[in-house]
Amino acid sequence: MSNAVPVITLADEKSSKLSVDSTPLITLDADGDSSSATPVITLDECEPEVAEEPAKNDNEGCITLDAGQELPTEELDGTNGKRANSEELCSAKRPCDQIHSGLSEEDVGITQYVSSVPGFEAVIKQRYSDFQVNEIDLEGNIAKLTSLAAPPPEKKGEPTPADKEEILTVMSEENLKSLEEMIAANDKTKTILVNVTALAKEQRKKIHQLLKSVFRAKVFSNTVDKENEKFIEIGINSKIDDRWNRQTWTSGEYLHFILHKENMDHSQTVSLLAHLLRLKPNFISAAGTKDKRAKTTQWISVRRVKADRIANMRLRSIWCGHYCYKKEPLKLGDLRGNQFRIALRNVTADDGQINEVIESVKQRGFINYYGLQRFGSSVVAPTHVIGKTILQKNWKEAVELILKPRPREKNDPEMSEARNTWWNTRDTKAALRCLRKPQKSIEGNLLLALDKLGPTAYLNSLEKLPRCTALLYVHGYQSYVWNLIVSRRIEEFGLAPIAGDLVLADDIDLEVVTSREELLPEAILDPESEVTEESRSVIDSKTISFKDKTNADNSSNDPADGVLQTDSGTNEKENGENKSADDIKPRKLNVRKLTQEDLQTARMEDIIYPLPGHDIEYPDNVIGSWYKEILEQDNLTSASFKQSVKLFFTPGSYRKMMCIPKDVSWSIMKYNDVNENLILSDLEELKGLPTPKSEEGGSFKAITVKMCLPSSSYATMLLREITKSSTSTSHQASLTAKSMVAAET
Repeated sequence: MSNAVPVITLADEKSSKLSVDSTPLITLDADGDSSSATPVITLDECEPEVAEEPAKNDNEGCITLDAGQELPTEELDGTNGKRANSEELCSAKRPCDQIHSGLSEEDVGITQYVSSVPGFEAVIKQRYSDFQVNEIDLEGNIAKLTSLAAPPPEKKGEPTPADKEEILTVMSEENLKSLEEMIAANDKTKTILVNVTALAKEQRKKIHQLLKSVFRAKVFSNTVDKENEKFIEIGINSKIDDRWNRQTWTSGEYLHFILHKENMDHSQTVSLLAHLLRLKPNFISAAGTKDKRAKTTQWISVRRVKADRIANMRLRSIWCGHYCYKKEPLKLGDLRGNQFRIALRNVTADDGQINEVIESVKQRGFINYYGLQRFGSSVVAPTHVIGKTILQKNWKEAVELILKPRPREKNDPEMSEARNTWWNTRDTKAALRCLRKPQKSIEGNLLLALDKLGPTAYLNSLEKLPRCTALLYVHGYQSYVWNLIVSRRIEEFGLAPIAGDLVLADDIDLEVVTSREELLPEAILDPESEVTEESRSVIDSKTISFKDKTNADNSSNDPADGVLQTDSGTNEKENGENKSADDIKPRKLNVRKLTQEDLQTARMEDIIYPLPGHDIEYPDNVIGSWYKEILEQDNLTSASFKQSVKLFFTPGSYRKMMCIPKDVSWSIMKYNDVNENLILSDLEELKGLPTPKSEEGGSFKAITVKMCLPSSSYATMLLREITKSSTSTSHQASLTAKSMVAAET
């Protein structure tokens, strides 16, 4: 391997082997690689959360298939063949020598805070129920599961009152009544003539479309000429059969519904639904993904599926409701942000200090860093390091980093064996034999490409990756540079605008534009989801579609002419599959540089800093030179992002330096049981469970925080500003272990 491989030093032995009174520790999750093609709902036995009690319903632990089979929803405990419940699996303690430290915040440029108000110790995500997320759509509506009922079935071929009102704009009431009588009697011998002589061709076309939309295949309509006048002739279709009825959709062919999931990965959820509905995963779309270790609620759309099929499914860890039909599917970025409800446990501060620090965050916000999740769980090969080697055109090193063994890191056994085999032998066939489904992982796809194209065809093998997957690495490096720049800027200039800083020149909502159009990981993955090979499979399978909500006339077809990545044109292929990321077209975002006069009115929350690229404007001050300095240290320039390899072509983007949370509220609670539920989920509220109350004289203190954030911002970075402590895996694992030990004493 080349000597140029970046070396990331592991933390010292003390930080990688954490113990309290020799008690084995539990680590926070770091999702490993997934090569399983079967959509089985399982619980990671090494995750630290204490899951909710299993449902009492005897049928709730299985998924009923049409063929009468059942998919397992729990893993066997490995001891006596009995199914271990989620409480036992998630409480399993992990030997200390299996813990890896993970990346530190300093490793990825996260070093500064907004306020000097002291923080305090608190455990983040001790249980997955401590982290609850509800999606906010573009109109500002919060997705909340309040009903599981399916809508009443539609009456086939019968117009609704709204349909009748629309039809009466082009047809007399007498003609409509005659048509309904013909349909009821199935009279194929008669026709109705509607005089349309005075209507233009487009107006006549609209009538034909309206009749087809309302009555579907039951009627036919043709424009005919009689005695120098034009008529639309309407009659009963003689070729109608049940097949036509089944394939037509009056209200729209896309079923939209709210999905609530608990401790399930997005790709796993989509695969499971697709399996049970007998659909391709790319018929299911979402505005974005949500975290695995959480209880999350979001909108989902699926093509040509009746609501009762989903409503009648018995799924463990997934609940659906609020069904409606629309003519368009959900598209990537069709959300304004997320509402978070988070519980911080084992808090060590007094109430006054807690109120002061949260009030400070409410008023001043937090630094809009890319969180640790953005850079993956691997110390051996973080996403930004792989991205750097790609930009350096060191294709061999990039492939080696992706396939390099990752000792002391949580990995799928198959993947670990495949990595070790390839690394030690460079035998792709032997490595592929270790994987049951190599096409389900990025490593497997690389090995397949190397096996087909040749053992040294590194670039050609990388080019076999979907564009979104490949760009995750490049954008990882861009995010790393952004974090470094912002930390240095705050360290040297504080939190006040300076001349030359950048702001948007147009009056637009950058967060909405970013979530809709930017081909960055936060437009594909929830910011709180860790970048793993499993999460990349969401993109590989193209289960999320892309949509340009801007005027197509303002879009450029020249890849060198834009900044934000968007799609102009149609959003769906003829076969109904969602559009791939390779079809995205860039669009220019206008920015301006602050002058000395602007500083009187400029606000920090309006300041933006670029993610480096080949067609981006940099600040017109010393900070602009820092970008060049960092890139030069890595043997790169801005031109490095304008690669001849289209797969890694990256114009650049912008991100707000600060994030001001909205609708912030909090409460302080006392509790005695470390496993006590502190926040009710949508489902628990629907069931009418009592709201958790503070226990007088409780042994432990907790804070429940509620706030709304843009889709591209990290809630963990807000929590970091509150606690003034690290959000890294190792630090949170030590706090979790400490609280568990305290509970036992």
